[in-house]
Amino acid sequence: MGNPTSRIAMEKETGNQWLIKVRIGNYAPHP
Repeated sequence: MGNPTSRIAMEKETGNQWLIKVRIGNYAPHP
């Protein structure tokens, strides 16, 4: 984890979509 590409993708997603993806497991929750 911590890949720049993944971080950019997270920032591009909206709040709700990001939370959904985090719960699905596509993205690991950052501190």
